[in-house]
Amino acid sequence: MPQKRYIRRANSHSMRTFLLLTLWLLNSVLLAQDFDNYQPLQSTGEIPKAFRTLSGDKYQKDRGQIDQNQSRVLRKTKEDFYLKSNFLVDEILLSGKVLFNDPVTTYVNKVADEILKDDPELREDLQIYVVKSPIVNAFTTNNGIVLVNLGLLAQLENEAQLAFVLSHEFVHYKNNHVINSYVENTKIERGQGGYQRTTFDDKLLAKSKYSKELEFEADREGLDAYLETSYDLEAVNGVFDVLQYSYLPYDDVEFKKDFLSTPYFDFPEDYYLEEITPISGEEDYDDSKSTHPNTRKRRKAVNRELNETSNEEREVFLVSEIEFLSVQQLARFEMVRLYLLDRDYANSLYTAYLLLQNNPNNSYLRKAVVKSLYGMAKYKNAGLLSDVLAKHTRIEGESQQLNFLMQQLSGQEMTLLAMIHAWNLYLEFPEDAYLKAASEDLMNELVFEYDVQPKDFSKKPKMAEEKKESAIDSLASKDPSELTKYEKIKLKKQKTNLEEEKNFMHYSLAGLFQNKKFANAFDETVEDFKEKNDRENVSTQVAAQEFLDAYNEERLNRRKGLALGIKNIVIVDPVYKKVDQRKRDAVKYLKSEEGQQAYVSTIERNADLAKLDVSLLDTKAFRADDVELFNDFAALNDWVGERFDHEDLDFVVSDHNRMMELTEKYGTDYFAWTGVVAMRERKAYAALYVCLGAMTIYGLPFALAYAAVPEYDTFFYFMLFDVPNGEAVMVERIYIDGKDRLDMMNSFVYDAFFQVKHKRK
Repeated sequence: MPQKRYIRRANSHSMRTFLLLTLWLLNSVLLAQDFDNYQPLQSTGEIPKAFRTLSGDKYQKDRGQIDQNQSRVLRKTKEDFYLKSNFLVDEILLSGKVLFNDPVTTYVNKVADEILKDDPELREDLQIYVVKSPIVNAFTTNNGIVLVNLGLLAQLENEAQLAFVLSHEFVHYKNNHVINSYVENTKIERGQGGYQRTTFDDKLLAKSKYSKELEFEADREGLDAYLETSYDLEAVNGVFDVLQYSYLPYDDVEFKKDFLSTPYFDFPEDYYLEEITPISGEEDYDDSKSTHPNTRKRRKAVNRELNETSNEEREVFLVSEIEFLSVQQLARFEMVRLYLLDRDYANSLYTAYLLLQNNPNNSYLRKAVVKSLYGMAKYKNAGLLSDVLAKHTRIEGESQQLNFLMQQLSGQEMTLLAMIHAWNLYLEFPEDAYLKAASEDLMNELVFEYDVQPKDFSKKPKMAEEKKESAIDSLASKDPSELTKYEKIKLKKQKTNLEEEKNFMHYSLAGLFQNKKFANAFDETVEDFKEKNDRENVSTQVAAQEFLDAYNEERLNRRKGLALGIKNIVIVDPVYKKVDQRKRDAVKYLKSEEGQQAYVSTIERNADLAKLDVSLLDTKAFRADDVELFNDFAALNDWVGERFDHEDLDFVVSDHNRMMELTEKYGTDYFAWTGVVAMRERKAYAALYVCLGAMTIYGLPFALAYAAVPEYDTFFYFMLFDVPNGEAVMVERIYIDGKDRLDMMNSFVYDAFFQVKHKRK
């Protein structure tokens, strides 16, 4: 029996109070068990068949179901759709972003079971997964895969709201909206039917109009299905509230000034806004070119039907309120990590701040605060803060205060703030690899970038200030003409010293300097900085020799290749793409899949020849019980995505600890990403001399003709990273003017492996 229904029907007030208290206690225990030592979500159990079936096989199956009595043009359009959609959906499934058999996905499926308990046939067709994305969204594929983003689950307030979202998505599948939309958009693009002689803007509006019609239909029929359940009707309007304010964090709580302060570090008052920009939440925005109707139109259309239906005996929770609250909390904890991966450090920090209100000692959240500050400090020092931090004028609500504060801080202040938080937490968790790396990196930034030394800070807390001010007051209260020469000098010095000490950074490290580990590390970093300066100031002759050595080594590497002397590596999901630029749809999906399988064989064969120990994480070859490998791949995919986002910035990535686990597991620090892109370009025309025996130039008969010459290009890449350091130790990019022949592939791969394994004598 649903919990909330049972509570409502209890006759005794004391019984109701008891049951509510029990529910609260159970929820508190559940959350304490799940979140005190929080670990990011991972997939469990067997890898679903949808992840393990080749895209080409799915395409052939869908293609065989096309009605052959339809027109040739329609059949061809549907074939194109099935080809693209199967490969593109599988790219999502095998991106490492999609979860299966985890607590969140399991719960969402239970809600789907409740909605479709009277429609088992439809339920059998649907596969529902959760996506690790902060975007507030859910979407459905033509083959019945429903994907629900964690960003949406973090914002939803109750189970009934989730039920309406799912009901809406189920209609998209049931009514074939995805393929119908593709067919209609193809007609619009090609100017077929009633779309002849339309301009680009007309086509865009036509697509928008058709898409909005499908959304209204999904709302309308989704509501009909929702009304067949016992879910609360008021929750439906709540869904539109979630969509309307989806650009905001999941809550709007005052960002208190003392959150980032320490007993020794505080900010000036002018680093805070006196007023924040109120939340606007425009509901009736211009949707003329949007794929979805605006929120006001959708809400109005749904409310017409809701107003005619009774809400009696309906419930907000039919599966489990406790489970929903746990899932909501899981999604919110995950948002912190996802924002970090996206380099959205302000949102990560503010979300951690919100969650810390009820989890003040949570180490996962406290580390996230350090990671957010670290990220902003690194980008500030590189002159790239605008890449990762939105201007405060573009932010609404209480989180605007955080953005403003971060913009007010100078590079030195921001680095100092991040270092203080990193070191305080590192001293508490000395075994944590990320905190160690980030703390040391921030100390290096502070010393090397700003020439800061221990003498620039007070090693004692700000305790004697009142006495000093009192001494100044006593001298200042005297008539200046009565002051002796020495009193005047003393007064001037005391005023100067007091002004310096009122600098809010001056006392900021007083607490940390009481720790020998920190103090020694600071001294060692300063010594390293001095040695670096000494090396830079060496004689011209020594500097020239160092330059020459580096130049010779570079020449040797170019001539003979690298000689890294690495015994074993991991290759992560090799890529192979066939592209024909002569076609509208340039990617040749089926040939790419065949080429990828052949490329994997090439890698395995040449690893044996080069006597290099290669572990291969190939998503196309995972078996049902390879979920551990799938999770490893997902983590590595996140790592390389973040690593590329940082470009040339020396950066400790947010999932550094997970990477350290993987290097220990696979027995190597070295992970490689490799691939081949084989392109056929548009036809080029070459001039040919053709003997006709008619015209002559310099006594030779000729005629000038042009013939089409096919152009082929092959691009091979191999990137090997020292993952713990984030350093690219080998980057091979080879362009060949020609086809992707097998002998060429063997040559590329073997040469790369030889450079990895070979050690110069």
